[in-house]
Parts: sequence; structure tokens; C-alpha cells
Amino acid sequence: RFQHHTKYITIFRFKTAQKNVMVEFTTAFSPARLALFTLGSVGLLTLQLLTDDGIDHASIRSLSTDNSPRPKINLNAPYAPYKGIVEPQFQLKAINYANEDRNRRLEVEDAVDGDENRQLARYVVNRRGEVRCFLHRTRGPNAIPNKDYENTVIAGYPGADKRVVLRQMEMLTRLSGRDSWDFEYLGMTKQPYIKTNYPHHEGIWGWQDHADQVMLVVRNIRSTIDEYHDILADIDYAKTWVEATEKIPRLYRGEIEEEKYVRWRDERTMDEIGWYGWLIDYWMEGGILRDYFDHKLTTKEHWAKLREPETYTYGELQWDVNICETDPAPPVAYDEVCNPEVTASCMAKVVISAERLMDPATGRAENHKIGALLNATAGIKDEMISEEAWDCLYDMVIGDNPNGTAPENTDGFDDWRAREGVADRKHVVSTRHLNKMVQQLTRMILKYGAYDPETGLNWTVSEPAQNLVEILTEHRAELQAELDATNVNQVWAH
Repeated sequence: RFQHHTKYITIFRFKTAQKNVMVEFTTAFSPARLALFTLGSVGLLTLQLLTDDGIDHASIRSLSTDNSPRPKINLNAPYAPYKGIVEPQFQLKAINYANEDRNRRLEVEDAVDGDENRQLARYVVNRRGEVRCFLHRTRGPNAIPNKDYENTVIAGYPGADKRVVLRQMEMLTRLSGRDSWDFEYLGMTKQPYIKTNYPHHEGIWGWQDHADQVMLVVRNIRSTIDEYHDILADIDYAKTWVEATEKIPRLYRGEIEEEKYVRWRDERTMDEIGWYGWLIDYWMEGGILRDYFDHKLTTKEHWAKLREPETYTYGELQWDVNICETDPAPPVAYDEVCNPEVTASCMAKVVISAERLMDPATGRAENHKIGALLNATAGIKDEMISEEAWDCLYDMVIGDNPNGTAPENTDGFDDWRAREGVADRKHVVSTRHLNKMVQQLTRMILKYGAYDPETGLNWTVSEPAQNLVEILTEHRAELQAELDATNVNQVWAH
């Protein structure tokens, strides 16, 4: 037994031939009352241990007189209700300080919400109009207010800086988000932000009908495929959610082994170029089913196979193997999760450029696009920090933080810039890779800059489409310059 603040905590461990159980009591009782409570509870538990053979041997039992969250996950029951925090959580609250004579200091503590205490968060505006920001804890998964929020999917190819966008959204609203895999494996919460790689084969639709709108994050195809590989290397090329979650602390700190990268590059990069454009098409077109090789319309059966490239052979995934050439071309069909009864809209409302967001010269404006969407989102707009603090928060985490390391009080706000040697490193690729990347971007620039007779979508009047065309045009110019400067003999079989 030990004393923690005003509570007494008693932990007992029991081990029998069949069971290994830990029991934890957390009370505000006096030592004498605690002893009586403990003896009675231990007696009941001992009786259960002797008579019940149905207890999960790997489980952890927690018996408590309060409801404080226990960061323990029973991996033998992965769909159990969420009981702990995986992603680090932070929050901000807007408080204005300004008068004609002096700065006034005002501190307001958030009330306890649900079963989680939330710390003070504030920003300060002095009499000269200067803003200072202070970062503290967000509302975690068990402390999200019981309100009706429109929820936002943050979608993008793996390594596209979705994590950075999520962090900005959390800071602007004090509301935390989570990865789609965590919704699937840790249980559903009211967290209004969902980070996902779906429909890429590394992604999953884990949030059921929790989403209402989409923000698409786009990063240069060259750098995002590099970063995708490096994240895989950070987590030791994990194949399961459990393995990947255990390695989250290694993000941006793992060792990139050239031999492993080369093997991955030659096996995967040509296909990943197709998947990159496939994912963008999916979220721009609102979930239309396409083939990732040639981006033709396809059937639900073929599309389901494309989501499992490690299950089927390369030949089995081909469009002309799955669609008989004598049959009529497949009609426009949508992913069933994009039915309006499940998701209000799978079509991106905003396209965010990862490069613009990470560049201090353009980052504030790109961050304001994030803020503008949230300011127009039902429920979320009521949680927004004042717009006068947006630039200050951006500068603290990105603009004035060129090394990408988490500022004080912001564990988990690291980004890819914290990776050693990243400023002057690009993985070596062949001219075939670069040519295919340029072709993929050209395809999308032409597609989203015109009317599409196949789907009836007029992209010339779509602001997100025009924004996407601008972003991809910038990326293509950079790629073409690299291709022009690359030795024509830098090509090999792959």
C-alpha cells in the first residue's frame, strides 16, 4: 500500500496454479476503513479464483472505488471498450488578456469532464497585440463532451503528414483525434478526428459510421513514398496493429538499412505510384471504385481484391483478368461505406498541401485552411480557439521549430523533420520510377482540370480540385527537374 495525494492505493497480486490476477483498490478511505473493505473484497475474489475456471489467464482485473482510466489493453480481446490513451493528447483554450494600461494575468482551469482531468491551457495577447501561446493537455478519448459533432476524416497516402494535420486540429479545438486502426481495435469513442490511409492496403475503415466530411492531405509523391518506407522501417516493417502500436515511440528514430530499403523499393515502388493516385481519386470522387493499375472503373469484387495485394498474385489483380473483355464496361459504382446513410460525404471538402504546411513561408496560410474548415463544422466551431492565436500555435509547433522535435509540453508532436539526416537525403530511385511518377501526376492534373464525361463530374468548378491541380503541378515540376538531372543509365530491372 502507498499513499498518492489524498488517496490510498492498495495492490494485491494472486497466483494460483491456474490463474494470475492483479487487483488494485483506489480509495479515499482511511487506513482502518480501507483494511475492512480490502479484506472483504479479497475474500470474495479468492472464492472466485477457487471456483471459476473461465477467467482469461492473460487478463488484468482492476477493481476500484473510482472510475479513473486504466491504461491497460487486453490484447486477447482487441474489440473491448477503450481503456487507455495510445496517442499523446494536448489541448488549448483561448483567453484574451489586453487592456490599455498593462497585461493582466488570468488563469482558468477546465472542470473535470467524465473520468479525466484536463489541465489549464491558454494564450496571451499583450497591449501591443503580441500573442504568446501555452500548450497543455487536450481532452482525451474519455473526456470528449457529449455533444453532436460533425466528424472529420484526415485522409492521405502513408507518410503524407496526416499526423501533423491532426495535431494542428487538436491544438485549434482542444479535442483529440485518433487513428482509424485504434477505432477498430480499441473501440469507438466520440473523438471527432479520424486519421486514415484508407483505401490504401495499409489503411482500414475502422470508424463505422462516425465520419461526416473529409480533409485530403497531399504530399509530393517522391517524398511521401520515401517517408512511407521509412515509417515502415521505424516500426520494423510491422504486420499487425499490436506490433505497430508497440513501435510508435520509434517513429522518426528508427534505423534505415539500405539493403532492406533497396529490396522494398524494387518490389513495391512501381505499384505504390499507382496506389498513390488511386487513393487521391477515391477521396476526390467520393469513393468511386477503380483499378489502381490503369484507374479504370471496376467492380466491387475486383476492388476488394485490390485492397489485399498480399493475398492475391500480381496477375490475379489485373483488370482484364477480373473483367471479361466481352462484357460491357463496369458502370460507376461506389464503396458501400460511402453510402450517405454511412458517411455524409466521402468527397474531400479541402485539400491540404503537406509541403506548404511545413514551409514557414506558406504554412500559416495552409493552416488557416484547416482552421476555416473546422470553423464551418457543426459542433466543432464552438470549440475553436480564437483565430488570433492560430499563427502563434503554428509557429510554436512548425514555423519556429525547424528540427521537428516536440516543443515543451507536447510529447508526440514530433514530425519527419526530426529524422536524422532527412534534410539532405533522398532514397535513390530509377529513371523508370521518376518517369512513372511524372506520368501519374500528369494524369491527375489533366483529370482534375477538366469536365469528366465518365463520371459527369465537372472539376473546373470545384475549388478542392483546382487546389489539387496547383499542388500536383508544383510537385510535377520538381520531379521533372530531378528526372532531367538524373543519369539516363540509372535504371535497372524491377
